Amino acid sequence: MPKYTDIEAVNRDLQQLPITADSRPPLADVQGWINDQELELDATLVNLGYLTPIVRATSPASHSIVRNMVTQAVLARVLRSRRHGVGNVDDSGATVSQKYYDDRLKWLNSKTHPFELPDALRTGKEQVKPGGVSFGFQPEATDRPQAEIDAGESERAWMGQVF
Repeated sequence: MPKYTDIEAVNRDLQQLPITADSRPPLADVQGWINDQELELDATLVNLGYLTPIVRATSPASHSIVRNMVTQAVLARVLRSRRHGVGNVDDSGATVSQKYYDDRLKWLNSKTHPFELPDALRTGKEQVKPGGVSFGFQPEATDRPQAEIDAGESERAWMGQVF
């Protein structure tokens, strides 16, 4: 059973082509995506020091925020799925929905942005990651002497990559 959003919330934004058992994507896939998105968001919120799940009865404002976040993330996935294989289709809806979700995650994780879940309960156990989170390739530390690097070879190409 979904904690934050449901098919009805997704269908409100897809009025012309609602999710059904026979739609593209089918109902079962979208329900799985809702579950996956809720699990991902809960894992992130736990690391940010929030008590999960965010419950509507005790945290109505925060529940509304996470409901909208999950709905937008699932909506982006539905719109991308519908676009796949169709050719040159306007992808702005999926991009806007994904940006909505991504921005709010980034704001929650920011120490300087005022965006918060205002009435959500906190655990006091925020996970602080040293140096922040990096989403690019980062070279591993190496003791390889510069003399061993061939001319034209970059140190980065020699080193293993860390995700």
